[in-house]
Amino acid sequence: CAAWAEAHVPDDVDCAKLAPLLDAVVTAARPACAAIFSGWRALPVPPEPNAHVVHQMNALRELRHGLHAAAVIAAGLTPHEALSHRSPQMAPIFGWPELADTTGVVERWEAAEANTDVAFAHAFVGLDDGQRDQLVDLIGALHAGTSG
Repeated sequence: CAAWAEAHVPDDVDCAKLAPLLDAVVTAARPACAAIFSGWRALPVPPEPNAHVVHQMNALRELRHGLHAAAVIAAGLTPHEALSHRSPQMAPIFGWPELADTTGVVERWEAAEANTDVAFAHAFVGLDDGQRDQLVDLIGALHAGTSG
């Protein structure tokens, strides 16, 4: 992760400003339903700003994943249905050679997405509006610089 960050995060992304914002979110987050997030949070965070940021972004990705998995189940979807609806190309990777029938899945999927957002929001309460805006801008720059 650190090697990838050093090779791919552009110099114009201000990781020195982004890192403490991500640290605040990761620290505030509750790990319930997100065991892999909890593991990432327990790992030493690299001191180099680019690697630090990518480490914390991956931790938050795992937090959202854990919360989303719980919301999918709570919405009455099976993992196979959710994957077949949202990312059908991934089904074989997860061992499903056939897609699930996704008739009637859309409303439950949308409910799971909305509940995931609600569950994930707790991690951001420690940031004020200006910090949240800065976080969004810096993550946007990171995404733009690494997705091309």
